[in-house]
Amino acid sequence: AFQCGSFLLWLLLCFCCIDSTSASRQAGMSLLCQSFGHRFWTNHLGARSRTSHRNFQTVSNRIQRRNSSTVLAFQSHSFSNHPKNCNKNKNPLPPSCCFLGRSLTTTAKGATQFPDLPTDIMTSEDDDNTKYTPYEQWVRRLYMTNLFHPVKLGLQNIQQLYQALGHALDNVPVLHVAGTNGKGSVVYKLASTLQAADLNVGMFVSPHISSFRERMQVNGNYITEDQVVEWMPRIYQICEQQDIPATFFEITTALALLFFAEQKVDVVVLETGLGGRLDSTNVLTQPTMAIITSIGLEHTRILGDTIELIALEKGGIIKSGRPVLVGPHVPHDVLRQCAQDKQASGYYISDDLVPPPSSSSPDNTEENLVDYDLENARIAQAALKLLQDMQGDDPQ
Repeated sequence: AFQCGSFLLWLLLCFCCIDSTSASRQAGMSLLCQSFGHRFWTNHLGARSRTSHRNFQTVSNRIQRRNSSTVLAFQSHSFSNHPKNCNKNKNPLPPSCCFLGRSLTTTAKGATQFPDLPTDIMTSEDDDNTKYTPYEQWVRRLYMTNLFHPVKLGLQNIQQLYQALGHALDNVPVLHVAGTNGKGSVVYKLASTLQAADLNVGMFVSPHISSFRERMQVNGNYITEDQVVEWMPRIYQICEQQDIPATFFEITTALALLFFAEQKVDVVVLETGLGGRLDSTNVLTQPTMAIITSIGLEHTRILGDTIELIALEKGGIIKSGRPVLVGPHVPHDVLRQCAQDKQASGYYISDDLVPPPSSSSPDNTEENLVDYDLENARIAQAALKLLQDMQGDDPQ
C-alpha cells in the first residue's frame, strides 16, 4: 500500500513539475527527493545501487540552487558524451550513477519538443564550469533523446524522416550488411576495397569506439563537427514539425543518410544496428545486395530466443529482385525460404563463390582452416565478385 501511495504521489508531483510555475516545480522536486525519493528511485526504476538519503538530499539542494532545473539520475554514464563529468561533485552519487541536470520540458512528445536553438539542455558549460563546443552540445542532446519516450520498434519514424529528406539515397547503390558477428569487419573490408577502385564510398557503422563521428564516414574520413552542427538542427526541426518521436539511432541514421547525400557518394556500405527487419537502416528499400554474415543467439528478448527466429529478423533486409549473400554459419533453410518468399533474385553462399582454403594435417587428412577474419574476408570477396558479375545486368 505504501508503494502504491508513493507511486501516485510521484505521478502527481511529475504533473506539478511539468505544468506548474517555477516555484511549484522547484517545491515538487524537492519534496520528491526529500520525502520518498530513495525508496521510489531504487524500487520502481530499477536502480541497482542503494543510494543513501543523504545523496538525494544533495539532489534536492542542487535543485534549490538552480531554479526550474530537473535533476535526472542514471545507472551509468552511457547517456553522456562526457563520462568524466560523473561523480565530480563533493558529495557525488555512487559510481553507478551519473547526473545530467538540465531544465527539460518533458512532454508526451519527448525530445521532439525541444526548441531548435540551444536551450538549457544545450548549455555551453556544466555545473563544474566544463565548457562545451556546439558539436558537444548537439551530441549531448542526441544522447538524451531516448530518455523521454520509449523506443518504439518499427520503421515509421525513420520513413517519415527519410521522406522529409527527399529520399536522398534512392538512386545510390547500397550494400546492406547484417549479422550477429563479422558485419563490421565485412563493412570495413568492402568500403576500403571499393575506395581503392576510385569510388566515393560512404560507410555507416555502429557503435563507435572513441568518437560519435566514427559512425559515418566517406572514404575513411569522419563526418566533421561542423557538419554535425549544421545538419543536426535540420533533422530535429523535421521531428518537431512532423511530430516524429525519433530515437537516438533513428536520428543518427538520418544524419548519416543526409551526410552521404550531401557528399554525393557513389556507393554506400551500410551496417545494421540491431536485427534487420525493423532496423532503421532498413528504410532503404532497394539495396543493391543484402549480406548476412552469421547468425547466433543475441538480443534474445528483442529478436527471439532461437537461431531461426533471429535469422528471420535479420532476413528482413532481403529485398525483392535483389540478391542475398550469406556466410557459411547461418540456418540456410530459414534464410533460403525467406529469400524465396521475398522473391530475391538469388541466394548465394560465400563459400560457394570463394572456397575456403584447406591444409593437410600430420596424418595427411584435409582440415579446413578456422579463422573468422579470413571468413569475413571471404564474405567481402564473395560480395565483390557477385557485384562484378551483376554489372552487366543491373548497374545498380
